[in-house]
Amino acid sequence: MCRSLISKNEWITFALEVFFRLEENRDSIFCFRVVASSFLNTNVKSNSNSLCLNPSPENFSPNAFTYNNDGINDFFEFYGSYPKSIRVKISNRWGQIVYESDQINFKWDGTNVQSGLNCPQDSYTVDFIIERHDESVHKTRKSLTLIR
Repeated sequence: MCRSLISKNEWITFALEVFFRLEENRDSIFCFRVVASSFLNTNVKSNSNSLCLNPSPENFSPNAFTYNNDGINDFFEFYGSYPKSIRVKISNRWGQIVYESDQINFKWDGTNVQSGLNCPQDSYTVDFIIERHDESVHKTRKSLTLIR
């Protein structure tokens, strides 16, 4: 909060308001605005335009996992925030798809979804397509190591 002198005996107080909106089926939107009020008459206020920020989706997933039932890193999964939808495809070194999902909370245990057999210890390619609530689409490709 700060004050500015606008005439000999009149001060205006400025305050920054920070608020956020939650809308159904939307990301959290964080907004800011300046509110000016008269020091002599606090009922007199003026609001600036609001500036709203829609945060980008944060995308994290490990680059290796060990499916060995020890309770630590037994699945490959997405850790992120703000996605509306997600599509993941995991391919072996020959480009054959061994896993795909459109579930945000997917968990891959290293099984080939087509054959039902365990995939061998190897390096795989993961393709993510992440859609935000503002309809923007983010594509990511990364390498993943399955350790057995």
